[in-house]
Amino acid sequence: MIQIKDFFSQENNISKFIFSLILLTAFTFIFGPSVRAQFARQDGPAGWGYGYGYGYGYGYGFDGGTLFGYKTDFTTSATDVYGYGYGYGFLTATNVFNATSNQYEVTPTQMGDLVTSGVMTPNGTDITNTTAVTFNSQVQITVASGVTITIPANTTMTAGSATTFAALAASNSVTTSDLPSSVTSVGAMSYGLPSLGLTLSQAVTISINVGTSYNGQTLTIYKKAPGGSWSSLTTCVISGGACQFTTTSLSDFAVTTTTTTGGGILGGGGGSTAPAVPSQVVVAKPVPASVIAQLQEQLNALIAQLQILLAKAQALGISISSDAQKFLLPASSAFTKDLTVGSKGEDVKALQQFLNAKGFVVAATGAGSVGNETIFFGNLTKAALAKYQSVNNISPALGYFGPKTRAQVKKALGQ
Repeated sequence: MIQIKDFFSQENNISKFIFSLILLTAFTFIFGPSVRAQFARQDGPAGWGYGYGYGYGYGYGFDGGTLFGYKTDFTTSATDVYGYGYGYGFLTATNVFNATSNQYEVTPTQMGDLVTSGVMTPNGTDITNTTAVTFNSQVQITVASGVTITIPANTTMTAGSATTFAALAASNSVTTSDLPSSVTSVGAMSYGLPSLGLTLSQAVTISINVGTSYNGQTLTIYKKAPGGSWSSLTTCVISGGACQFTTTSLSDFAVTTTTTTGGGILGGGGGSTAPAVPSQVVVAKPVPASVIAQLQEQLNALIAQLQILLAKAQALGISISSDAQKFLLPASSAFTKDLTVGSKGEDVKALQQFLNAKGFVVAATGAGSVGNETIFFGNLTKAALAKYQSVNNISPALGYFGPKTRAQVKKALGQ
């Protein structure tokens, strides 16, 4: 007993060190899963191992309730924030992380690997019994050739009740025979849980290939909720043979054209009936891509002129309608911090407005297009910003909104 007491005496530094180490180890194993976060490895050997990746803090991290990964290098980020670094974690047999587009690119059958690697985490500890999952990095799911769904980082997918998200399924084989008779499907896809709708904390982008013969045409997207009927969701302008749109809920989607049907003509003199005119689908003549590009350039020039006139009107105290306010240039005071992929806020929306106004279009249609700017900094914003930086000799032109670019933008806005 005396020896034990002496071992823990204040003069024994070795004993204090060993005792602290025991407490730290016990704390890590008991409380680690609830106080740490995941580390998603992006390179290195398949399976569990060391490599470069993205995660939070240090030590063990929660990645789905069964396994743990941890970050060990903090040269590029602090220990108490999300950041890139070197660490230990799980990587699928097929490296699904695309460093160029900064996203995980998977097929529906590889979704389970995203859970194991910590990219997709459940609200709780069990992926088979939860009401929501969160995507900690941007993920692009290729449902079929030319059919994709892109989920931004930090998107939470929520079900109406607890269920197994392991049953998430995607397909380009969708029953469209019950669409309204006035439309015909030219491309479709489904994604979600069988017989259960899903809502999203932010919009995802869906791209469905319908063929280049529809380039330049405006087609209508229909959506069908589980157990419900088809309803019109939005429209898209076909570019490169693809229809691209955004949505905050998941179910069945169909890209449609309008069907025009001819009817019978009643003849006179005795009430005989003339032969019925065959049904026919009226399809508009495709517009060449070069014409679309030219019109887009002219439109951007008109928008720039409009913004100059609106700025003068605003300076004179003239009232501006809510519709016209969408085209106002942001104030230079809107830019106070660095922005990059994953950032979100009104400053991101102001940056998209600025880029669109200057002709460095974030998106031609949908989210990010003129008048439809968003608060989310994604790869489209990054690409548009990189073009702006290149034209204005800002190096490196990598799409990162830092001090150099911020100063140039403020200068352009007259500050």
